Amino acid sequence: MEEDYTFPNAIVCNILNVLKAQVTTALLVAIVLIVIYKLFHKNESQKIPGPIGLPFLGYWPFLTKDPHLALTRLAKKYGNFYGLYLGRKYAVVCNDYETVKEALGQTVAITRPVGIFSPIPNGTGFGSANVHDWSVQRRFCVKSMKDDGLGTGDEWEELLQEAIVEVISRLQSSQGRPIDADTVLGGTLTNIVMLKLFGYRLPYDEVQGIEETMTNAIEQSPPLDPCIFLPAIVNKLFYPRKFIDRIKKLSDYVQKCIEEKAESKQNLEQKKFVKGYFQKIQENKTMGLGNSFTDASLLRNTRTLIFGSRTTLKAFHWLLVAMAEYPEKQFKVHQELDAVLGKDHVLDRYADRTSVPYTFAAVLESMRWRTLVGINALRVFSEDTTLQGYKITKGTLLVTNFWAVHNDTRYWKNPELFEPERFLTADEKSVIFKPESFIPFSVGPRDCSAKLMAISGMLLYFAAIMQKFKILPEEEGIIVKEQYIGSNCAAVSRSVGKDKVKGVRLSFIARD
Repeated sequence: MEEDYTFPNAIVCNILNVLKAQVTTALLVAIVLIVIYKLFHKNESQKIPGPIGLPFLGYWPFLTKDPHLALTRLAKKYGNFYGLYLGRKYAVVCNDYETVKEALGQTVAITRPVGIFSPIPNGTGFGSANVHDWSVQRRFCVKSMKDDGLGTGDEWEELLQEAIVEVISRLQSSQGRPIDADTVLGGTLTNIVMLKLFGYRLPYDEVQGIEETMTNAIEQSPPLDPCIFLPAIVNKLFYPRKFIDRIKKLSDYVQKCIEEKAESKQNLEQKKFVKGYFQKIQENKTMGLGNSFTDASLLRNTRTLIFGSRTTLKAFHWLLVAMAEYPEKQFKVHQELDAVLGKDHVLDRYADRTSVPYTFAAVLESMRWRTLVGINALRVFSEDTTLQGYKITKGTLLVTNFWAVHNDTRYWKNPELFEPERFLTADEKSVIFKPESFIPFSVGPRDCSAKLMAISGMLLYFAAIMQKFKILPEEEGIIVKEQYIGSNCAAVSRSVGKDKVKGVRLSFIARD
């Protein structure tokens, strides 16, 4: 006769159900207690007003497209300074000149977050280095640029004039046919940088290939680097593989230049940057200094300097587009250049910029009108501090919205319009070079080290082209719009009534 186990089984089941209910209740109580703790025991940074995001992801999913616009919209509700979560990390956001200047001016805010740009092969050079490494690498690079005439000095301006002759010749050969605005400079600026770094120029096709690789990399780069605030496994899903591939391609090319040509004796006297860096590396090895001058850091910093030329080209692209879109402003540039330079003289020195204030103002306004980098690369506070009257705890991320600064109606009336007059005194005879709320090269101790190279190059190229040509859009009815493709503001054109996007093409008509 079989034994009956019904009664014991029922008891066991009841016990398990009771335990299950108790565990569930305990978990719910724990969750409630955690929520209450979070609400009433926030750290000082988290007391700042701001939106609520999603669990684990924070507000990041709402910032994957045009984050500069999304953050600007939030400012209308929470003010120009607020806080939010990016993934698991807490961040404060600055949307106007006052808060950006206060934040970036602090020495505790010069640090890049751990993990920034981490998927990039070989890292990113002094642009993402921190504390002592950043200070040492930047100091060396800035001094080398100055000593080698990269962005300043007579030799730099002579090289620009040689490049300008090449550009003018190419534009004349186009005979007024529309050409891609992105290719107007034809690799000449990148080639000057290559000359100063390695002592030689590249063939036209080769430098065009480098610029195309850099453009593709920029277009694939994320505007907010998820490596900082998302787990590594998640980053594999969100970090663009094409971006990493393009950077690797450029890195391989730069490494080839370093290995095959930088150490050769040909033009050795011109290779001050690479030669000087090799000397630093050798000192580090022989003396056991243990510093950051290594073969890998040479590759990273060289690549960073080359990348800087592409950023300048993008800014110059927008300057040309502005001339085509605003013919009345173009007329005033022509009028000034004709009066000051005529047909027989050229603007060959950056020091002479005061003689062409309207032309120079047009260059500056183009960088405000179309802010190339809408969101500055993230920073992290390395120590506790205060900002806008709030206590900020160590480890808080810092987001600075440059687009919002350049479109702040308190400083810029009708900011969507291209108005060079903003940068002129009332009599339009002098340039206001550094007005408040103008920060295309950032602000504070970690601002762009190549700003002089960018501005001087843009001005001399621009004056020469405008002396010779009138710039027209490809055809009537084309509307050029700004669109952030990757981390940079790119110009795209749309035919009226059509949705097809294509690159911007401009016609350069020879002036009589």
